Amino acid sequence: MSAWIRDNVATVAAWVGMALTLVVGGGVQWSLAQADVERHEVAIKGLEVSDRKQGDKLVRIESDVRSVTEAQDRLSGLVTRQEQAVREMQTLTAELRAHVRVMRGRE
Repeated sequence: MSAWIRDNVATVAAWVGMALTLVVGGGVQWSLAQADVERHEVAIKGLEVSDRKQGDKLVRIESDVRSVTEAQDRLSGLVTRQEQAVREMQTLTAELRAHVRVMRGRE
């Protein structure tokens, strides 16, 4: 076997060189992949923080919407009662006018 290696030194050197290139290339690819993984982990953590902040904002907005809705419901009830009071006042005014007419007629 050593005679064959001596006779084919260039071929053996080429194969050893290709093997080393593959090993080095694999190591470089592994390092780049690790860097990508780390970069993506950082990005995911940033998204998690952003998601949490957005969730907090949504909770506050939902609370504000609930408060506004409750206030509108109360105002709607007040308007309904006010309209009813106005109708009662109009009825009372009409009755008072009728009484005044009757009393003027007696004078």
